[in-house]
Amino acid sequence: MKIRRAKKEEIKPIIAMWATDKNSIGLEKHEPELSPNYLEAFNAISEDSNQYLMVMEDKGEVVGSLQLSIIQYLFRHARKVALLEAVIVKEERRGQGIGEQLIQWAVAKSKERGVYLIELTSNKNRDQAHSFYKKLGFAQSHEGFKLKLT
Repeated sequence: MKIRRAKKEEIKPIIAMWATDKNSIGLEKHEPELSPNYLEAFNAISEDSNQYLMVMEDKGEVVGSLQLSIIQYLFRHARKVALLEAVIVKEERRGQGIGEQLIQWAVAKSKERGVYLIELTSNKNRDQAHSFYKKLGFAQSHEGFKLKLT
């Protein structure tokens, strides 16, 4: 297994992992043809040196993915923060250390980039994910808020 940047042709399998995940609360829908928005987003992520859309590949199959964004803050003493999002492992491959390897990669990359803090959010209904993140050293330190614009 190896962790590497996602390829354009892997957008569909990445979205399919979210669409078929019973815990993702319907964030993505399984569609035969993906919206052009996904390709635009992929291109924007790929062209930004502070964005990492990564996959875990096993024998040519995408079995996990995450997105890591490095953000330069002015406050917090002008340090960098990493935002970890969209961590997913195929349901049938969970419990095999794939998610842990992905998170370890994100932590190492963040340290390499001079990041002092990694933040992530997880839906309140994803109890198993919360236990997983706590096991890896993450603390539930804040209450999150969102404002939906569209």
